[in-house]
Amino acid sequence: MDEKASFILEWQSSEGSFAALCKSFGISRTLGYRYVLRYVLLGVAGLRERSRAPRRVWNRSDPKIEKAIVRMRGKWPRIGPLKILQVLKERYGARRKLPAVSTIASPKRHGPLRKSTPCRALCFS
Repeated sequence: MDEKASFILEWQSSEGSFAALCKSFGISRTLGYRYVLRYVLLGVAGLRERSRAPRRVWNRSDPKIEKAIVRMRGKWPRIGPLKILQVLKERYGARRKLPAVSTIASPKRHGPLRKSTPCRALCFS
């Protein structure tokens, strides 16, 4: 932020062309104008580092559908992702965008699923 603040101080003294000022700081004129605009609009707070993280994740599944998938996997641990997708289509239809089968198959955000017991272990014990 010190470099930005000194750039703004030099700009306010306006002792030369803006292009020469930007060249002396080693930045493009576009970036220089961006710093000046942020300073004019937000003051010194506009010169602080800004987060580069996206404001929202564009391909994230709807939380209600995620909860429905987790509930179905808890209730019926032996059904697969294709069957879950079929049930979701019956429930929600075309009203909501449903996740892909691969997304349903890997519930990374909700922890590991409990393993279902194979049928042979139940039948022959």
